[in-house]
Amino acid sequence: MMEKMKSDAPLDYAVFQLSPKRSRCELFASSGGSTEKLASGLLKPFVANLKVAEEQVASAAQSVRLEVGRRKNAEAWFTKGTLERFVRFVSTPEVLELVNTFDAEMSQLEAARRIYSQGAGDQLSDLLIAPGGGGPGVTAADDATKKELLRAIDLRLVAVQQDLTAASARAAAAGFNVDAVSELQIFADRFGAHRLKKCACTIQARNEQGNKLKQK
Repeated sequence: MMEKMKSDAPLDYAVFQLSPKRSRCELFASSGGSTEKLASGLLKPFVANLKVAEEQVASAAQSVRLEVGRRKNAEAWFTKGTLERFVRFVSTPEVLELVNTFDAEMSQLEAARRIYSQGAGDQLSDLLIAPGGGGPGVTAADDATKKELLRAIDLRLVAVQQDLTAASARAAAAGFNVDAVSELQIFADRFGAHRLKKCACTIQARNEQGNKLKQK
């Protein structure tokens, strides 16, 4: 029985072998003369997440080949492990995309809180008052409304922070830790995995932000 490649084995190339009807594929990884099948399934999800695959399939190729040649530091990121994580992302994108979703909501809530905290909420309300329809009494009502909004934002921030922490932990448990994510970013850049890159960048940014907070 042939011994499986180690996760950190640098790849010579990877190839998606297409079925005769080009609707399914098998993914093989090759390293040092050894070849191992990593995945099989429908072709469409891989094409949707990999620009290089989309281009090669459009050219009527019967296989899709991924290789990096002698690019600098390729052995550090073009590995069996990186390819396996890409397959995992294609199979269950929500593992990473939930982190992206909650992070985006956090940013929106924090921006909204800054606006209302700085009094811009009052200014916006004043602009919405029709001439002659308000008066000095409107300010107190607006202030009460702003405080209610701030309380609602704070409650939602706590909930989203908990969701984001849980989603990040699930992503790390699935193998998308900080080191792996930095390698996936390079993979995504090289082969056009745009959705993967967006998620990887979010996790990387969150880690950097966390490190800065620890240093304070």
